[in-house]
Amino acid sequence: RVPAMAESFNIIFDASDVDDLKARIRQRRTFQRQSCDPWRQGCEEKPLDDLLNYWEKEYDFHAHAARFNQFHHYRHAVMAPSPVDEELNIHYIHETSTAPTTIPLLLVHGWPGSVVEFCQLIPELVSDKDGKAFDVVAPSLPGYGFSDAPTKEGLNIELVADMLNDLMQSLGYKQYVIQGGDWGGILARAMGVRHPTTCVGLHANFCVAVAPAPTSLRNAWTLARFLATFLVLSLAGSQADKAKLKDMRKFFKEETAYQMIQATKPQTLGVALNDSPAGLAAWFLEKFNSWGDTRTTAVLNTFDKDILCTNLTVYWLTRSITSSMRMYYESLGVAQDKQLHLAKDYCSVPTGISNFPREIIRPTQSLAKLTYNLVDWVEHEQGGHFAALEQPKLLEEDVRQFFFDRTEFVELCKQAGKQRARPWDWVDYSWAVVLIAVIINL
Repeated sequence: RVPAMAESFNIIFDASDVDDLKARIRQRRTFQRQSCDPWRQGCEEKPLDDLLNYWEKEYDFHAHAARFNQFHHYRHAVMAPSPVDEELNIHYIHETSTAPTTIPLLLVHGWPGSVVEFCQLIPELVSDKDGKAFDVVAPSLPGYGFSDAPTKEGLNIELVADMLNDLMQSLGYKQYVIQGGDWGGILARAMGVRHPTTCVGLHANFCVAVAPAPTSLRNAWTLARFLATFLVLSLAGSQADKAKLKDMRKFFKEETAYQMIQATKPQTLGVALNDSPAGLAAWFLEKFNSWGDTRTTAVLNTFDKDILCTNLTVYWLTRSITSSMRMYYESLGVAQDKQLHLAKDYCSVPTGISNFPREIIRPTQSLAKLTYNLVDWVEHEQGGHFAALEQPKLLEEDVRQFFFDRTEFVELCKQAGKQRARPWDWVDYSWAVVLIAVIINL
C-alpha cells in the first residue's frame, strides 16, 4: 500500500545539530524569580531545569532516533488546495497488521505534540487481538516535524483535512476511519464534515462541539438549540455537566493567551522559540503541566522524560515551531482577514468520544449530540489532554471498542454519506410546537 511516489524515510538526529543544541542549553540564562505559587505565572524553574539538564546530559539522541526508526516512515507529495496550490511532502508512519480483520485508521496528532505521542499506541493498535487490528497511518501535519511547511498563507485545518484524505486515497484506502486529539480531533471533525463518504467513522479524545453558522434554516435551528441547551445546563444541569461548563469557562479565561499570540503573531514568538531550546522547552512544559492530569503527580512523573525530549528534539532539529503555530493563525479566525475554520456544520459520520477528566475543553454529551452523530461516549476517571501518552491503554481500548464493537466497518462503508443532517429529536418537535403555538396566538 505504499504509492510509487512515496519515499522511505529515516529519522536522523544530526550530530552537529545535537552538539549545537547542547551548547545552547548549557549557555542558557536564568530567569528572574518572583515569589508566587508554583506554575501561577507560567513554567516553573525547577522542573524546567531538570528537563533541560536531562535533555543535555542524559538523553540518548542516537538510541531514541533508532527507537523512532523501528516504525516505517515515509514522505509523500500531496498537493495543498487553493489558495496555497503548493505540493508538500507529508511525513507519515505507516504500520500494517497481519490480523485477519483490519480497519485502516488515520491517527492524527496536535500541538504541542507530534507523531512521537503515538510511539506506545501504534504497536498496540496494529497488534492482532482476537483476530482484529488496525492498519495505522500517522502523519505529521503540514509544518510539523518532518512534513514540509507551505511557503504561502492559507493552509487552514479544513484544507489539511482535504490533503490527508488525498493521502489516504493514494495509499489505497478508499474508505477509512480516523482518531485524533487536539488539532487531530478538530481535523477528524473536519474530515467527517467534508469527506463523509471516505472517512466513515470518527473517534476523538478532544471533542469540539462548535455551533453552526445560521446559513440555513436547519443550521439556525441547531444554533438556537445549542444556545438554549447551554443556558439550561448552566442553570439546571447535573453537577457533572455544570462542572464541565465551569472548567471550560476557566480555560477560556485563564489558558488561551497562547492561542491569541499564535493566532496573530506566530513569527514573532517563533524567533524566540526557534533560537532558544530553554524557551521552547518552557513553552511546551507549561502546557504539559496545565493540560495533563497532574493532580496527584508532578509533570515529569506524569510524562516520560525521554518522550518529552524526543518531542522537543523533533521540533528543534526540524526548526518547525514557527510553522506549527501557523495552524492557529490560519484556522482560528483571530488575525485580520482570517476566518474561523473549524468545520461548524453537523458531522454526520458516526462518532465515538473518549472523555478524560483533565481535558482542556469538555462539552457535555447533550451539546456534543447537537453537532456530532454521537454513537459512543465514554467517561474516564484519569487522564488529560495527551491521552495517547497519559492513558494509552484506555485510549486503545476505547478505539477498539468503538470500531469493532459499537460499529461495524463494512456497515459504516455502506452507509457512508447517507445521513446528511442532524435528525430531529423530541426536543426539536417540542420547541417547534411551542413556536407554532406562539405564532398562531400572535
